[in-house]
Amino acid sequence: MYDEYHSLGFEIVAVSLDKERNRWKDTIIQDDLPWHHLSDLKGSNSAPTTI
Repeated sequence: MYDEYHSLGFEIVAVSLDKERNRWKDTIIQDDLPWHHLSDLKGSNSAPTTI
């Protein structure tokens, strides 16, 4: 869906609940995820979980 609609303005912002930086970044590369990724590396204590 991203590849099909990105040129039309569609965007994805992924918010990760990971705690391990290298594992998180390696997965993004391994899975070839070209969109924006955010994480404070606090897992379930991350700010987005408190909203």
